[in-house]
Amino acid sequence: MAERGLAVVRSAQYWFGVGYAERILARIARAGGDLAAAESRLGEALRTFASIGAEFEIARVHLELADLVRARDVTAARAHLDHACRTFAALRTPRYTERAALLAAALSDPR
Repeated sequence: MAERGLAVVRSAQYWFGVGYAERILARIARAGGDLAAAESRLGEALRTFASIGAEFEIARVHLELADLVRARDVTAARAHLDHACRTFAALRTPRYTERAALLAAALSDPR
């Protein structure tokens, strides 16, 4: 169903919808244990949102990427998280700033 939705919004050139669908497909892949597909889909979402200058959505994808890759690549996770934190702070989004701070704390605590 999500793939079909992606095809519909892509054919309509509704780029926000394309980015959302790609992010949803990434979440589905992650829930199914396919982390490589999840990362690939998030990369697609990132490129889509970047192509339309959707800074808030770009930051949300970076936050998800940070969480996804943190177990295997803390450096990449921090880079994604830094981008998300800067954008959330600039946009004054306290809810997402808090989410990013929680993930930053988790990255700092290697337990």
